[in-house]
Amino acid sequence: MNMKVFLSGLTGLILGAITTLIILYLAAPSMLFIEHESRLGYSETIAAIHDSSSAEGWIIPKQYKLDVSLAKAGYEVSPVSVIELCKPEHAYKILAEDEYRLVSSMMPCRVAVYQKADGSTVISRMNTGLLSRVFDKTVRDVMTQATRETNKILSVVER
Repeated sequence: MNMKVFLSGLTGLILGAITTLIILYLAAPSMLFIEHESRLGYSETIAAIHDSSSAEGWIIPKQYKLDVSLAKAGYEVSPVSVIELCKPEHAYKILAEDEYRLVSSMMPCRVAVYQKADGSTVISRMNTGLLSRVFDKTVRDVMTQATRETNKILSVVER
């Protein structure tokens, strides 16, 4: 009888773990990225993000026009740009200490703006608010503040 109970419990545990992994696998993409439709067109969205970033004290070190880069290689895609957003005071808090530099691969913050086949413009970014929860207090605090400020920057274009 004890072996039967043990095997039943073990089977339940294994099935529960498998079910959890399947749910995480299916849900992860929608949890890790945030996507909103813009109320503006593609070029207007990019211009508004530039203006809003500057007004909030952020800089844009670089903007990548991925559609242009791909066209040079012989591939045609709808317009898509990746805008780097940086607030030096936030970056300093991370980069000043060796123990926090591990997250530098996610810096600066990136926002994608792209046009879909139906002509709508979409803004996409990593869910840094969710990701921040796995880090220690300093990194979590910086990422949380940067997330709030990025949300404010993007609020001027999001539907």
